Amino acid sequence: MMKLLLTYRKEIITVSIGLAVLIVLAYMLKSLFQKKDTERTASKISTQARTRNLDPERVVSDAVGLKNAFGIDWGWWGLDAWTEDEAAAVAIILDYDRSTFPILADAYYELSEQTRNLKSDLYSFLSEDDLQPILHIIS
Repeated sequence: MMKLLLTYRKEIITVSIGLAVLIVLAYMLKSLFQKKDTERTASKISTQARTRNLDPERVVSDAVGLKNAFGIDWGWWGLDAWTEDEAAAVAIILDYDRSTFPILADAYYELSEQTRNLKSDLYSFLSEDDLQPILHIIS
């Protein structure tokens, strides 16, 4: 086995470096596209947010914070995808009330490429104890 590894060590090193470069490039591209998504989403929800005296950028930032707290959209290389931060998610939701929560939910939906529902994710990722302080907001 060791002889085989020594025989192909240049190829193994080349492939390892190539994979590392691909992972870094993927992360950079994801960051670039995420920035465009947040700008697009902020402009999309700006009218809704301003009628409720909310800053659209803050709403989008909170939606991104919820995705990070749930470990969504990080891929296998993101350490944040391995854990969930329920306390951070609850803290974000507590900044909203029943009338402004739908705006946050819309931003979350848009940032998730229209594939995720905030209310469903809250029920999926949070325990009963974590849901108690925010039930009056999300129901």
